[in-house]
Amino acid sequence: MTPPSMSLESDLQTLQSSGEAAIAEADNLEALEKIRLDYLGKKGKVSKVLGGDG
Repeated sequence: MTPPSMSLESDLQTLQSSGEAAIAEADNLEALEKIRLDYLGKKGKVSKVLGGDG
């Protein structure tokens, strides 16, 4: 079994990679705002990983 800290670190690295890819593909400000909310919003991907709700 993977220690929780290793899993958290791995999950955050995966989110970083996918977020960077999404940002690179965004072609306008609206797309960037949607990405920001998807990742950093109250119910976003980062909150789910850090809160354990993922």
